[in-house]
Amino acid sequence: MILQMLQRQALASALGLTLVATAGCSAPQQPTAYRLSELEQARQHRDRGDLQLAEARFAELAAGGDDLAQLEYAETLMLRGKHAQAAALLRPRYDRQLDSAEVAGAMARALDGAGQLDDAATAYVRRLKLRPDDSQAALRLTELLVGRGDAALGCEVALAALKTAPDHPQLHVALAKAYLARGRVPLALQAAERATVLAPKDTQAWLSLAQVHLLAGELEKAQQALEHCLSLDGQHADALRDLGITLLELGDIAKALTTLRKAVQVAPDSAVAWTALGLARQRGQDLVGAMAALEQAQRLQPKAAQIYISLADVALDLGMPRRGQSEARRARERLGSQAPAELRSRVEKLLLRCIVVSVLADALCRSSRDGAAIQQAAEREARDDGLEALVPEIAATGAQATGHVRAAQARCAPAKPLPAAATATDPQP
Repeated sequence: MILQMLQRQALASALGLTLVATAGCSAPQQPTAYRLSELEQARQHRDRGDLQLAEARFAELAAGGDDLAQLEYAETLMLRGKHAQAAALLRPRYDRQLDSAEVAGAMARALDGAGQLDDAATAYVRRLKLRPDDSQAALRLTELLVGRGDAALGCEVALAALKTAPDHPQLHVALAKAYLARGRVPLALQAAERATVLAPKDTQAWLSLAQVHLLAGELEKAQQALEHCLSLDGQHADALRDLGITLLELGDIAKALTTLRKAVQVAPDSAVAWTALGLARQRGQDLVGAMAALEQAQRLQPKAAQIYISLADVALDLGMPRRGQSEARRARERLGSQAPAELRSRVEKLLLRCIVVSVLADALCRSSRDGAAIQQAAEREARDDGLEALVPEIAATGAQATGHVRAAQARCAPAKPLPAAATATDPQP
């Protein structure tokens, strides 16, 4: 009996258990219930989705000086969309504890979510110095750097991260975008293809590959990549948009229209998709529909010069040169100082075309044949719009704008009377 008890105790000791021997009692012992700490209780509330209660509990613990609770509090605030509040909470520790990777990571995500992207990038840099193996931090930092125009540094960050995580597909996608922003198409293609091999069902990898092909002018390959992306997710808004644009470039207007209609249904807030739909409708000769789509894009993104350029083009096709003139002016106003000279020149020539068409159409509507007066009126309006350098091009512009002049003249022509036999019940064309 004693030997058996000793054997049991030895076994229990090896397993880390404690046995209590009671003479003459063979009833099993009930294990003592484990009591959750207050921190663990708060985590359970958060895990169950009760974020408001979890936030309150973490706040109480953090107020008592518990550093771990403060980090958990910040994480809970971010889950509730309170990124700016989380950043303010973490700021003192972030400024004081320069060697804390955990604080740096939490601060980076808080600043990122609060839209303070430059400060977030700085925090991600600190995080990576302390934790170079943090692939997610490297991925987000690469995206931020490319977004603010520092693609070269973005490439460096992604390449450094890939040394420790060579099979991270999203890092390859980010690297492809960084190379693409630098115009390094062959390297971008290599990175994008690697991403599709590592993650063949990742829609972002296929979208990235398609975008590389688009920049390279390989439209058929871009179409194939986008269609594969949509086979994985038929509601992928970016893929629908880019496929519509690609089909439009390939000349398949009917399919482009179908695809872009779906794109704006899936993502009604995408100004780019609405602009592309407007251009597709314009090419399909649905000018009223084109104007409506472009006006929606304008409402969504009122500072985008390209939308106003497209509106001016459609207005000219509709025979509304004064509307086109107004849109071309607004396009010129929205061109930043860094706009390419070629684009600025295009807008100014479009504005001149609208002016010339307006003047010629007005003259024709008045049945005026005074060429000298028409030329003087066009020159005066061109100078008023700051187009002195383009005044010598007025005559050539007018000769090339015959179709637009006729469309504008048609709007001032009196309506034709109905045939005498027509009645109110006759079907209208």
